[in-house]
Amino acid sequence: MPGVWFDEATFMGNVRFNGATFHGDVNCEDVTFGGRALFANIQPSAVTFRFDLARVTYPDGRHSWPPGWSVVASSDGQGQLERADTSQQMGSEQDETGTAKDHPET
Repeated sequence: MPGVWFDEATFMGNVRFNGATFHGDVNCEDVTFGGRALFANIQPSAVTFRFDLARVTYPDGRHSWPPGWSVVASSDGQGQLERADTSQQMGSEQDETGTAKDHPET
């Protein structure tokens, strides 16, 4: 399946992927997010994101990352995107890539 590559991109301002539809995985290797980053209501919900070596200039900003990802502040005041532990979320589990799988409540 084809994917989307933003490798080595630098987003200087805010980035909004709210409601975006992707056909294949989204690869953001070595990307820098210089403003607010919003990833919400992505279609399809099973899209796998990869943020290897991705940096966040303002880690305390009001960001919305895809399920399974969070920012960890580094000693230089910036942040790195890392896989979050989503296994504790109610009604969800992780697949082999760390992406949260949502299940309807029964």
